[in-house]
Amino acid sequence: MTSIRATVYSFLPSVALLAAMPLAGWAQSPDATHPQPKQASIYSFAIAGQPAGETPTPSDASCPKDLDSGTVAQPSTPVVSMRVNPKLLEAINKQLMRKLAKKMPTTIATSGATIDPNTLVIAGCLTRVDPGNAAKRMAGMNLGASHLNAHVRILLEDGSELKQLQDFDLATRGANPLPPLGPLGVVTHAATESRETLQADAKRLADQIVKKISAL
Repeated sequence: MTSIRATVYSFLPSVALLAAMPLAGWAQSPDATHPQPKQASIYSFAIAGQPAGETPTPSDASCPKDLDSGTVAQPSTPVVSMRVNPKLLEAINKQLMRKLAKKMPTTIATSGATIDPNTLVIAGCLTRVDPGNAAKRMAGMNLGASHLNAHVRILLEDGSELKQLQDFDLATRGANPLPPLGPLGVVTHAATESRETLQADAKRLADQIVKKISAL
């Protein structure tokens, strides 16, 4: 019994150390490639095909560029400007904030803001925003799906410069894969449809981003 207790007690410090790590993928050893971030900062996503503000942010720099002219290129699937509701950008910020705040202090960065050293920076550009067709989604079979695609950059402010750690493309889709079966199925599909909005796609997008960050 004594040996069992000793084994358990010796294991507890390791458990405590793991619980204290903000991000599982960040090395703590002295020879780590990058210092462990102390906080995170999120820039509201830019929209491909739309001009940047007076003070461009890392999100503006995330949008596709025309290699010849250096100007923002139109995405392969054009974003419909009138459909990009500011509430969608707010939903992405909210979801990222909620998930990252569980790992470290997180704030929303503003254009021209000073970023403190050892800050993880999340920036991105929406490259496809398509709300789909609600009536078709009711029929199921993945008809009328909504789409939300983005190019995302993960950076680290190390005190001397903003270094890019990773960049990647993400795509989310909201749809009903199965057709409704009878009256009850129609009711179920109607309830599901109320959740299959671009805001739901924003949550899926945030989930994928946080997974990428955790794998760094």
